Amino acid sequence: MRYLHYPSFRYFMVVMATWASASVSAQLHNNDIHVIINDLGNARICESRRVTINRGTEGFIKMYDLQGRDIGELAVTDEQGHEFKYVSPWNLEASFEEKAYKCGIYHADEGKELCWGISQYGSHTHHIRYTLTRLVKAYDDFDGFIFTFYQAAEPFAKHMTVTIEGEGKTFTPENTRVWSFKHYGTIFVKDGKVKVETTRPFNDTEEKMTIMVQFQKGMFHPTTTVSSTFYKAVKRRALRGSEYLDTEQIDRQSSKSSFTGLSTSEGSFLDGLGWVLIIILVPVVLIATPVLTSEKCAEDKQMFRLFGNVKGRTEDWFRDIPLDGDLNKAAGTFFAVTRKKDYDALRRAHILRMIYDKRLSMVKVTDSKGNIQKRFLVAEPKVNDANETGSGRGSHDYPYYLQQLLYKAAGKDHVLDPGELHRYVHDDPLPLRNIARSMRSALSNNTLMSLSGLNKKNVAEVFGLKKFLEDFTRAPEHTLEEVALWKDYLVYATLFGIADQVLADMKKVMPDFNQLAGLDDMLYDPDLFSSTASLASLTAAAASYAADYMTPKEREQAEARAASERSHSYSSSSGGGGSSSYSGGGGSGGGGGSGYR
Repeated sequence: MRYLHYPSFRYFMVVMATWASASVSAQLHNNDIHVIINDLGNARICESRRVTINRGTEGFIKMYDLQGRDIGELAVTDEQGHEFKYVSPWNLEASFEEKAYKCGIYHADEGKELCWGISQYGSHTHHIRYTLTRLVKAYDDFDGFIFTFYQAAEPFAKHMTVTIEGEGKTFTPENTRVWSFKHYGTIFVKDGKVKVETTRPFNDTEEKMTIMVQFQKGMFHPTTTVSSTFYKAVKRRALRGSEYLDTEQIDRQSSKSSFTGLSTSEGSFLDGLGWVLIIILVPVVLIATPVLTSEKCAEDKQMFRLFGNVKGRTEDWFRDIPLDGDLNKAAGTFFAVTRKKDYDALRRAHILRMIYDKRLSMVKVTDSKGNIQKRFLVAEPKVNDANETGSGRGSHDYPYYLQQLLYKAAGKDHVLDPGELHRYVHDDPLPLRNIARSMRSALSNNTLMSLSGLNKKNVAEVFGLKKFLEDFTRAPEHTLEEVALWKDYLVYATLFGIADQVLADMKKVMPDFNQLAGLDDMLYDPDLFSSTASLASLTAAAASYAADYMTPKEREQAEARAASERSHSYSSSSGGGGSSSYSGGGGSGGGGGSGYR
C-alpha cells in the first residue's frame, strides 16, 4: 500500500483516518483541465477544481510513471485571488495552519505529488497550474501521446472537461485523431481543439480520464524521439480490450495509418499491387515534397512582408499609442506574430486601463479582525461606456461587461470582496450567463488574427512600442507631453508581459513620474500589478463558470445532442471522435490519483 513507505506508522494511521473522514465530507463538483502544448511538445496545464470540503489539510495530484516526462513550475490560486506560496520541500505532516495558502511538490517513492493547502473549509475553486515536459513524443509515423489526466479517487469528480490546444496550431479531423478511455464521456476535435467531457460522474477508483492523441507529422517538433511507430509503441496496447476495436481487428489492421489508409507493415505492402502503387506514388511524392515546407515558407514570406526579415524584429521605436488605442486589436497583432495567445495578460491590461479610467479604484477597508485590506471600489457602469468611439479608443465592450459583473457582485457598498464574486456567480449563475458570454465574445474580438491578415503599419506600431518600452532608459529624452502617455504605456507593457521592467525604468528616468503622470498614491501602489493579476484570474474563473453553466434540463438536452452527434460521427476505430471506451483499453499513460486528505 502507498502509505507504508512513510517513516512513521503512526502518521500512516493518521493519514488513513484523515483520508477516510475527508472522503465522506468532500465533494468535487467539477474539474476543468486546460492543456496548452508548445511546439516542442511541452505542456502548460491548469486544473480548476470546484470543491466543497470540511476536513483534511491538503489537496494533491499524484504524478507517477511519467515515462520520461517531468512535472514542475507549480502555482496555485483560489477563487478569491489568493496566490499560494511555493515551499520546498513539502511537508506532508504539517498542520492545517502551516499548509494554508502554500503549495509544493512532494517527492514520493513512486513519483511526484502536487500538493496545496486546503486553507479554508467550505466551497472553493482551486486553480492548479503546472508544466508537463515532453508530453508529445515523436514516432516514426506520427507524433502523439497517451496520458491519464485524472485517476478517480474520493471525492470522485461529478463532472469533468479536458481541453487540449496547441500554441499557434489548429487541430482538425484531418491532422488529429483522438481516443479516450475508462470513463463515460465524449471526445471530439472541434473549434481547432481537442475537447473531452464526461457524461456521467466518476464513482469507482478504477475509472480514469485517459486520453490518446495522434498528430500528423510536422505539426510539432518534439524534443523526445522514439524509434518505433506510434501504433506499435502506444496505440496497439491502448486499443486492445477497448470498445474501439477488438483484438482481432487490431491485429488485422496492424499499422494502418489513420490519415492515409495505407498499411506500413513489413512484407504485406510489397505483395500484389504494392509495386504498382510504388511506381505511381514515387513521382507524386517527389512532386509533393516542396509542399511539406510550404507552410514554413509562407510564414517566412509574411514575416518578411511585415518586418523586412523573418525574425519578427523591428528597430524603429514607436512612442505613441498603437492602433488608436484599440487594445484588442493590438493584442491580436501581438498574438499573431508571437504565436502566443495570452488572454490572461490581455485581461490584466484591460483591468489596469479600467483603473486609470476610474471605473475601478483601490481603497483600504478594515476587516472583521481589524486588519487593513485593499479592495476594489467599482464605479456604476454607464451605458455610453459600451462601444464608445469618441475617445479614439476601441475594445470598450469587454470593460463594460466586466464592470457590470463586478458592480452586481460588489453589493450595496460597491466595494468588491474577492469572495463576493465567487459566491454571487455560483449562487445564481443563470442570470449572469449572457453577460459572461458577452465578455468572452468581446475579449476575442479582433484578437483572432493571422499573419496574412496583418497590416504592416499596425505591426510597426505595436512592435515599435514594445521595442521602445524595452529600451525605455535608452531614449535620449522624455518630454512632459510623453509623460501623459505613461499610464497607457503601463497598460501595453502589461499586455507584452514587461510591466515590472517598464515601471522600474520609469522610476529611474523620472522618480516623480507618478505625480507628473497624474497617478495618485493609491494608483501608484506597489501592490497594483499583483492586485490586478488576482482580479483578472478571479474574474476569468467566475465568467467561465457563468458562461458555461447549464441547467439540469439543458445538460440533459446537451447529452442527447452529443449522443446524436456520436451516431453520425467518424467510426470510433478511426480516432475521429465520439464516445469514450469505458469498458477497457487505455494501456499505461502515466499520471495518478488525486483528491484531498
